[in-house]
Amino acid sequence: MPGFFRESEVYVNFRRSVKKEEPMDRQRIEGRLKKATGSIKEKAGKAIGDRHLEDEGKAEKAEGHIRSGVGKAMDADARRDAP
Repeated sequence: MPGFFRESEVYVNFRRSVKKEEPMDRQRIEGRLKKATGSIKEKAGKAIGDRHLEDEGKAEKAEGHIRSGVGKAMDADARRDAP
């Protein structure tokens, strides 16, 4: 019957088509979160005219960039050490 596959064949074909994602380091995840919250605080500070909130958002966004960079370096180091 054309188009008929046994369950095991479909499973194998599906497994081959799924792209494996590499795990992200915790620092990278926290960095993305800090960048997002910093950007929101910065824009909210600009919208309401609160310079303190705007500056706090810029600082948090900068911290996020640093954490993300550290996470990328840790991921690269882990990939290099992996067999």
